[in-house]
Amino acid sequence: MTRFLKTILLLIVVLNVSAQDRKFQIWNQNNFDVFLSEKTSIGISEKVHYAPRYNSIDVKFADITLDHKFTSWFEIGGGGRLLAIKKEYGWLQEKRPMLYADLSIGLGIFKIDFGNRIEYRFLDKSENHWRHKQKLSLNFPKIPQTALQFYTAFESFYKFNPDGFHIFRGYAGINTIQKEHFKLKVYYVLEKNKNAVSFTIIDILGIDMSVEF
Repeated sequence: MTRFLKTILLLIVVLNVSAQDRKFQIWNQNNFDVFLSEKTSIGISEKVHYAPRYNSIDVKFADITLDHKFTSWFEIGGGGRLLAIKKEYGWLQEKRPMLYADLSIGLGIFKIDFGNRIEYRFLDKSENHWRHKQKLSLNFPKIPQTALQFYTAFESFYKFNPDGFHIFRGYAGINTIQKEHFKLKVYYVLEKNKNAVSFTIIDILGIDMSVEF
């Protein structure tokens, strides 16, 4: 574990130095899920986006969700999110109901996940709107005699207003710990975020922890 933590710290330093001409963030998400039955679970999670260069939190949110797995390859769910985004004028507050449907398909030794989420964003200082998030993930087989598993993913966000597509993300990550009740994954994200005149590019190092019972 000490070697793992040293590797994470080294990645933070390297990404922070290499991204001097653009934004760099560290994401941390913590999930806690409780299974109400074999196929239904309720979960809570919290996440922060931290900018080391400015020693500030750019985004923070908390979710509550209810999931139901109809089959081994199809799951639906819904929930709500309270979110705050740091802007030049202060914090933009958001309330967000969400509905989603996820598909999983086996393709030989690989697994493909396709997630869809429809949400309505209630914003206190901006125009409310509908948005659709889609994410396509490719999971590689586990490395023999270890719990390590690589994955890659592509994610996009589409606003149902003149903005259209406004966020694109490419992921490359690894599931490092996969115990019965505890999971940990580390990943890199390259994000392109559209603003009024162009796209902002952000380098991201993410660390997600999940606890299930």
